[in-house]
Amino acid sequence: MFSAAEVSGDALAGRLAGELRRLDPDVRLWGMGGAHMAAAGVDVEIDITDTSTFGLTDLFNSFPRHLRTLRRLRRMLADRRPDALILVDAPGFNFAVATMARRLGVRTIYYIPPQTWLWNPASAARRMRNKVDLVVAIFEREAMLYRQAGANVVYHGHPLVDLSRLSVAPREARLRHGIPEGLPCIGLFPGSRRQEIARLLPAMARAVDRIRANVGPVRVVLGVASAQLRDVVHGVLPADTPDLHVFESSAHDALACCDVSLAASGTILLEAVALDAPVVMTYKLDALTYLYGKYLLRVPQKIPYYSMPNIVANARVVPELVLEAATPERLAAEALGLLTDAGRREEMRRGFRVIRSRLGTPGVVSRVAQDILEFLAPSPQAVGAAERAGALFERARRAERHS
Repeated sequence: MFSAAEVSGDALAGRLAGELRRLDPDVRLWGMGGAHMAAAGVDVEIDITDTSTFGLTDLFNSFPRHLRTLRRLRRMLADRRPDALILVDAPGFNFAVATMARRLGVRTIYYIPPQTWLWNPASAARRMRNKVDLVVAIFEREAMLYRQAGANVVYHGHPLVDLSRLSVAPREARLRHGIPEGLPCIGLFPGSRRQEIARLLPAMARAVDRIRANVGPVRVVLGVASAQLRDVVHGVLPADTPDLHVFESSAHDALACCDVSLAASGTILLEAVALDAPVVMTYKLDALTYLYGKYLLRVPQKIPYYSMPNIVANARVVPELVLEAATPERLAAEALGLLTDAGRREEMRRGFRVIRSRLGTPGVVSRVAQDILEFLAPSPQAVGAAERAGALFERARRAERHS
């Protein structure tokens, strides 16, 4: 059984589901997810990906709906008792599901663990150790933290490094989608949640107006995470907007077409790194979440950067414009710098190469699927889950050092 509550988690779970089915055609996959998982052969019985939330205000507003979903998931777990539950990101939701599974005796696997380990490592490690049977880590530091805390961990790298196999030359991507060669192409990726789009896309659109005023005509590529978000996007940028090309559920194609992109903080930034696509990061939080993160969690004092590419590189590779800095003027200035200065683009791509070298080698999802099937397979020896997971982790570590 899968539990994926967000569009980005659905896309990553869909790739894992495809690999599980390729390795074991008889496996049955079902649960909560979205269009990517359904396309990969998962029997999706609940889909809340178009209503996923971020931040305390959004969570409070959607709490009754999420509570009803949790009750449905508990009934499904209790009635069917799957061999394993695979949790995908969404910690605010999935740790509650993990608790229910633990009480019912269902083994849990956390794929794409939450990033809370960055600013609250002790609490994150404790929760993983106590609530999850197998952690599939996607960063080496994260794997070591959970391993040292006594959790069962496997690590092969970040699944997005597999996107390098899908990369195409910008010229080829533009030709495929009818975008004229030589025309500056600006990408807009305002996020996969309705609240993110409402907060970020207006400033992005005004930034494009400023870019157009400086360089002349441009083509705008708008990445929409799912078809269900189309109405939110077109509420800001109407479908008949001149020079607008909308991509639905195809971020790697959209990124490949663009000379520079403006993107919400999230999975899309590591996709840009994997595809070597210049990008500027931006984000805005509701006031309650901002105050909670700054003064109670003290996140700004614990991590030097907001975006995962910069955290991995421990350097400012991707420009970060957050909160009050996320203005149309600042967004346009950063994008214009990358658009018009070849030296800045090359400097960013040098940073991308460093980041990619720290994310593992392609084939991550296939190796993870193999480990999950091995973890769940009956063993003829009396080998416990902890020993089996530990052996897998050490094997992955040796392979990573060798590569």
